[in-house]
Amino acid sequence: VYLPQDELKQFNYTHSQIASREQNDAFRKMMHYQITRARDYYTRSEEGIAHLPREAQLGMRLSLVFYREILNEIEKRN
Repeated sequence: VYLPQDELKQFNYTHSQIASREQNDAFRKMMHYQITRARDYYTRSEEGIAHLPREAQLGMRLSLVFYREILNEIEKRN
C-alpha cells in the first residue's frame, strides 16, 4: 500500500503503526482524507466516461460503482 510520506506526517501516523495495523484516531482521520479524495477523483472522472469508446463505458461505470462501494464499506467499519 502506498501512502505518501507527507500525508503520514500530516496525520501523525507511522510506518510501525501501519505494520502493526493500529487503527487509532490518526488512522481514521487519514483514511477519511483518503476516502474523500478518492470520491472526488471518481466524481471528476465520471464525466469523462462519455468520451470513451462505447464498448469501454459500461466497464468504467461498473468500476466506479464497485470502487465507491468499497469506500462505503471502509467507512462502515470505521
